[in-house]
Amino acid sequence: MDNAEQKFEKAFEFSKVGDLDKAIEILKAISRKDGAEYYAKAQILLGITLRRQGKVDEAIEVYSNVSRKVNAEAYATAQLFLGIIFKMQGKINRAINSYRNVRRNDNVQHYAMAQVKLGIVLEEQSNID
Repeated sequence: MDNAEQKFEKAFEFSKVGDLDKAIEILKAISRKDGAEYYAKAQILLGITLRRQGKVDEAIEVYSNVSRKVNAEAYATAQLFLGIIFKMQGKINRAINSYRNVRRNDNVQHYAMAQVKLGIVLEEQSNID
């Protein structure tokens, strides 16, 4: 097990038992230098953990750090979560853009979920207009 993997696993365990501050501290220590795969995974878990603490703006920033070129599956996850956050904030156009950013070849399940959420948002929007 390499250093980044160990850090990620340790952070995941802290997150599971509710020690969110410790999880965040460890996740923030995982950098791009530790490898693209673990950096992307760390950004997703960091965003989830920040959201659990109510730090939504920080979570948005973290999710925005995930690149499709580096890890398409993590990118799909991040875009899906961004869409959910933006919808909850009433930022409908940003939610729509996030859902549309998820491609089928990124992650089929996330693509399907994003398409459903996109349909719901567009339907709600047409009822408002």
